[in-house]
Amino acid sequence: MTMFDLSADLQIFYDKHVRLGTDRRKKLAGHRDLNIVRLKNGLDNLAEESKRPHPYDWQNQGGYAMHTLNQDPRDDNDYDIDVALLFERSALPEDPRAARQRVADALCKRCTNFTQEPTARTNAVTVWYAEGYHIDFAVYRTYADDFGRQRIEHASTEWKERDPQEINK
Repeated sequence: MTMFDLSADLQIFYDKHVRLGTDRRKKLAGHRDLNIVRLKNGLDNLAEESKRPHPYDWQNQGGYAMHTLNQDPRDDNDYDIDVALLFERSALPEDPRAARQRVADALCKRCTNFTQEPTARTNAVTVWYAEGYHIDFAVYRTYADDFGRQRIEHASTEWKERDPQEINK
């Protein structure tokens, strides 16, 4: 009995029909980077208006960060990039919904010509693209607790302790 090595054929199929591919990943990353700049500029605008600084940092999370984005079998570009926005606790409103809305407001200051404005949803602020893909900005706050330990909380229906890199790790 002769054994056939199909691993090369399977890899070609996987790369061509399953994985998102380098070109689409780069396109999504370009949209992410553009919206990070828009967010920074919008937060700067809000800081000028409120006289309240908005320092933050960001991290990729989810499928994009783990290189597990796959092609949508319906080919309707239903892809997303998940981005964690980490703010100092003092830079955000105490209410998690208001914190998400502040990020949406900052994006609205600089996002124009979208078919739908950036939306503050339950767990993230979403920027929608007409082509079908979107970027989800999850809002987090960081602070040191009474014992000096660094804490990270996600702005969901309430502030929930969560590490945005946990799934990536």
